[in-house]
Amino acid sequence: MRLSKESTERHGILIADADNMVCDYLASFMEEEGVAVRVARDGVEAVLAFIYEADQLDAALIDISLPELNGLNVLRILKAIDPGFPVAMLSGRIDGDGKIESTALAHGARVVVPKPFQGKMLRELISEMMSR
Repeated sequence: MRLSKESTERHGILIADADNMVCDYLASFMEEEGVAVRVARDGVEAVLAFIYEADQLDAALIDISLPELNGLNVLRILKAIDPGFPVAMLSGRIDGDGKIESTALAHGARVVVPKPFQGKMLRELISEMMSR
């Protein structure tokens, strides 16, 4: 499902990743889909963005390996503030035994997305998350 560019409703997403290339790719992709983007480069910035801009955000993509405050801790804080807020975790290192994925899911993540990811999968994921 493609997000509607014609929609008068403006959606917003928080993207938290320390990798500038990942942030640039995701931001560009989301903006092309008509989604406003708030980028955070570390976990503390992600939590503060959520606290101060929650009314403008519909979902979040959070990297597990964020500096300052890791992604799992960011997830826990976001879920403590708003248990229904949709969060997908991003990871460049999915372990073979599934510990990272099961921990993230147990703390309320909708899904753990392995890097690299493809546009079609992201489009479907974001559509589903933003229709909460």
